[in-house]
Amino acid sequence: MERYDIYARFYDLDFGEADADLFMYQQFASRCGSPILELGCGTGRVLFPLARQGYE
Repeated sequence: MERYDIYARFYDLDFGEADADLFMYQQFASRCGSPILELGCGTGRVLFPLARQGYE
């Protein structure tokens, strides 16, 4: 388990700029509204942009 804890610290350095799917999630959110349940939100790559837009 320790290996995953170490890797998690650096995950966004490798994949944090990947945002090609963010528009899709924003479209889902606009159709469904709040609250949103994001299963497996990981580092919050999708969660934080949606929260900044006012979604709960």
